[in-house]
Amino acid sequence: MLNFPGLILFAITAFFLVPPVLWAWRVTWMYLSIPDDPPSADDSLPSVTVILPLRGADPSLPHCLRGLLRQDYPHFRLRIVIDSPTDPAWGPTMEALAESDGSRVDARVECLERPFPTCSLKLSAQIQALSRLESDCEILALIDADSVPSPDWLRCLVSPFSDPRVGAVSGVRWFAPTTPTWGSLVRHLWNCGCQTQVHAFGIPWGGTMALRTELFRDPRWLGIWQHSLAEDTATANLLHQMGLAVCFRPALTIINHESVDLAQVRRFIGRQLINTRLDMARWPLLIGFNIGVTLSLVAAAGLTLAGLFGGHPACVVWFGGLLLFHFGGLLGALGVTERLIRDLAQQRGEQVPPMALPWGYFAATLLAIVLHGLAVADAIWARRVSWRGVEYALDGTQGLRLVEYRPYTSPDTSDASTQSLI
Repeated sequence: MLNFPGLILFAITAFFLVPPVLWAWRVTWMYLSIPDDPPSADDSLPSVTVILPLRGADPSLPHCLRGLLRQDYPHFRLRIVIDSPTDPAWGPTMEALAESDGSRVDARVECLERPFPTCSLKLSAQIQALSRLESDCEILALIDADSVPSPDWLRCLVSPFSDPRVGAVSGVRWFAPTTPTWGSLVRHLWNCGCQTQVHAFGIPWGGTMALRTELFRDPRWLGIWQHSLAEDTATANLLHQMGLAVCFRPALTIINHESVDLAQVRRFIGRQLINTRLDMARWPLLIGFNIGVTLSLVAAAGLTLAGLFGGHPACVVWFGGLLLFHFGGLLGALGVTERLIRDLAQQRGEQVPPMALPWGYFAATLLAIVLHGLAVADAIWARRVSWRGVEYALDGTQGLRLVEYRPYTSPDTSDASTQSLI
């Protein structure tokens, strides 16, 4: 049995290591209990405008556009805002629109005219499209170019708004890379762990998100978006203040098959955490919990080893058991959720590459923990962040600042056809 100080230390480490396991199984349960949407008559569906901001030609851009233009939705508007007249996204966009001649979609393409100096280029494009919304638009849907929507994507996205307590609907981002690089596997595992906190803290994902347009009558929305790096973390704040819920829909899980290397995944993780630091009011709570988890893992591992080699079996049983519960619970939830998501993808007719070998998951998990710890430190102290070839300064009291606008240029890589644009 542990002495009193040992019990106190165990209680502290358990406080940080138990909740992630419960949150992970909460996500798993969400996939085990996917609700069936009741059929809706076409004339009862709300008027929707979809906004797609583009900077660079993502490998999945043609598939994203074809998916949007083949939606099983009676009528909706598609507004595409491309970063510059020379952007590589123009070619795939115009080709996809030409293929869909006669589509019921009211599609328009425009160029970003005036980037705001105090927010990301993505948000500048979204705000430009928002400023030109038709007055009858009831729902605003946001999508990223690396999201490939299924034919029922839009119907599924707007269905939860029948509940007046729902302010936003969010899909789920999941990675299943065709090319299983170490960076891709680390990003996949990091994202799995991230999903538990995303759901616990109510942070929607901007890659597939819908909002009631009436929310933008509140002047705080565009004011905050004009001083943010990402629309999803900024939206989480406002919804929390207004007492509105985020509805996560597992049926809207978007599987990304692109690949990254370890250097890219570190930048990716770092930018996600910087997004949260800049735009989310509950950042201190989130970062404090993450630091607590990291320190608790180190403490539990150290005390388990000390007990093993120092002849203290109680430490081995208590702290070793806690580590086993933490990692076993997380990996168990991951395994079940992974299987459910792959079954869901197969039902939609998607091809998903095979899972990595167990030893690969173990090694990548350790890498993900290390890179996450480094990214947390980077997010706390970072003074600049780079996103798709443009740098933003983090000026403390002045917030975000676009350092210098430059049109996007395609990366000179041999595997550009599968490489994520970071």
